[in-house]
Amino acid sequence: MPNPAAVFCNDLGGKYELSSGDCLFTDGLSCDAWTLFNERQCGNSHVCASNADCSQEQFCWKNKCSSKGLCRPKPQMCIQLYDPVYGCDGRTYSNACMANSNGVNVAYPGECGKENSIILNLQLYGNTVMAQWSANFKPEKYVLFYAPYPQMDPIASVDLGKTTSLEATLPKQSQYFIAIGAKDSKGGYVYSNIEYFRIADIKALSPGTSWQWQLTGPIDTTIDARMFDIDLFNTPVETISELHKKGRIVICYFSAGTYENWRPDADLFPKSLLEKNLEDRPDEKWLDIRKLDTLAPIIKARLDLAVSKGCDGVEPDNVDAYLNDSGFPITYDDQLHYNIWLSSEAHKRGLSIGLKNDLEQVKDLEPFFDWALNEECFSHGECELLLPFIEHGKAVFGVEYILQPEQFCTLANSFGFDFLKKHQDLDAWRIPCGTLKRVRY
Repeated sequence: MPNPAAVFCNDLGGKYELSSGDCLFTDGLSCDAWTLFNERQCGNSHVCASNADCSQEQFCWKNKCSSKGLCRPKPQMCIQLYDPVYGCDGRTYSNACMANSNGVNVAYPGECGKENSIILNLQLYGNTVMAQWSANFKPEKYVLFYAPYPQMDPIASVDLGKTTSLEATLPKQSQYFIAIGAKDSKGGYVYSNIEYFRIADIKALSPGTSWQWQLTGPIDTTIDARMFDIDLFNTPVETISELHKKGRIVICYFSAGTYENWRPDADLFPKSLLEKNLEDRPDEKWLDIRKLDTLAPIIKARLDLAVSKGCDGVEPDNVDAYLNDSGFPITYDDQLHYNIWLSSEAHKRGLSIGLKNDLEQVKDLEPFFDWALNEECFSHGECELLLPFIEHGKAVFGVEYILQPEQFCTLANSFGFDFLKKHQDLDAWRIPCGTLKRVRY
């Protein structure tokens, strides 16, 4: 019968020393193998399943991408040597030390994509779906697999030959999962990532659209407004249905850049994504939006929830981490990449999407967003930065909390903005700036 302590040691990436009974690790850590097996502890390092089981200064070091490992300190300094490794997060790092310093284990030496893989990219333009894919090997032919959403049954397939792109115009309300497959040289199938799209009428929000923004308290559905911006999680489906029956457009709010510990999906966020608290918000932390492989499934699930509840669009909040003390070295380009990704994922699901604040990136992001929502740009004297949305026929919604309507409404109206005076807790109370002559309803 195999020695279970030796097997456990090897599973963790250690080497069992028969003569001493110790479990030896490549970084010099060693301990009695039976103690490790029984107590799940080796010195000051304990057994872990993910980085969430370790402190912020540690990561869950594993033998490649195995299911368990040991909490080990993250390297604080790495030499500038290019000896690329493929991380378990699907990214290439310049060397193993750099991967570990980012809390990532090494899957294998070399650059990402050296194993047979197919990458599928999907874009949606109105009723037209455009797909492109590439493989790092030479398949004889590609096969398109597709299935209706959400059942994923039946699954159908179409031979595509050697083509690496596809464009199709489909009827409204079409909803599908798609993936690309191909046989490798060994005869086994290699599959791409699975993508989802939904073709729907994205509700246009043009300047002059009356609106209401309410995130706290029971939703007052009697307010005479064309668009309602309400909380994705807290608003019952029945309320959304009631608003639709009254001809309202429903936008659903969620935070795309922060972790909120009261949300029903809070347990899905690993500690590796969390860093500093927002100012004056002890129960909310900034997210590391650079780790999109980890974050994407959670955000996609929120967008899917918006679709299932009947939202017409989404308002993702806190999409300007690069301007804040998040605790992460997030750059302008990191934020740009993440925000464009958000837009693409919303549009794939037939949802409109608004750019929340993030004024410094308006010129770069306006082509990707359907409208904008701002807080207190008149208080800060920066509203002109939002004019590209108006120039392209897209609504600019906004609120002021401190200023009185007579201090900002005339200018807001002259810009073509749709502004409200609101309480900071965003209850039902509002004073709209729009004049009867200009408001479209």
